Amino acid sequence: MKIKKYYSQNFLINNNYIIKIVNILKISKINYDCILEIGAGIGNLSKELIKIKNKKIILIEIDKYLFKQLKKKFIVYKIINKNILNCNLKKLGYKKYYIIGNFPYNISSKLILWIIQNKKYIVECIGMFQKEFVNSIFSINDKFKTKLSIYINLYFKVIKLFNINNNNFFPIPKVNSTVIKLKKKKSNLLKINNINEKKFFLFIKECFKYKRKIIKNSLFYLFNKININNKLFFKRIDELNIYEIIKLYKIINKYYNINEIKKKYI
Repeated sequence: MKIKKYYSQNFLINNNYIIKIVNILKISKINYDCILEIGAGIGNLSKELIKIKNKKIILIEIDKYLFKQLKKKFIVYKIINKNILNCNLKKLGYKKYYIIGNFPYNISSKLILWIIQNKKYIVECIGMFQKEFVNSIFSINDKFKTKLSIYINLYFKVIKLFNINNNNFFPIPKVNSTVIKLKKKKSNLLKINNINEKKFFLFIKECFKYKRKIIKNSLFYLFNKININNKLFFKRIDELNIYEIIKLYKIINKYYNINEIKKKYI
């Protein structure tokens, strides 16, 4: 088998970790219709999933060769040869998906955005990412390091489960990995506050362009109309919790159409 680096192929070969990951899914009390494994690869995780009785399982694998091998190994599975980023969960036919996988690290950010886009159909997620990437989306004391960390933490609680050293993979990657759980939050803060998601995400994106600056300076082009006495304007975006960020957004959105900010000033 030829390893394809452009698919970020590093297969977990330590069966103890594989069983540990699947056992977390087994003990979950979340109600779901289908298990969706992303990046099934050579089927090491898939062979443990099949032991979960009375559950529909779908495997996604982009590599055509591995897809053919998986079809020979797992006749009872529905196996799809496709890029997960091009998959619409609504069209796959189920309402509630449990996502699992050793995710390709080269699409980590895009995969998180895909999870957000399909959040209506995802009840929970267990997956493996590069350790450094997990640290970037994990909120510490409700503060956020990146715009992506705000996006995902709006809808899911990011829970670190355990780390896996690189020598448990083939081929051996240069980085270590972390298995996380994305636990769906019961309430949607944007919906509660009547905030448009696209406008809010654009606002966050603008704030993080100059995240080392205080808000007053990073969005300097706005403040000819806004009273900047509020203390939030004198903090950096990564110093604010989600409630403060929403409050800041509401103040700015009162004076500006957020959709027009980028066109007009950037």
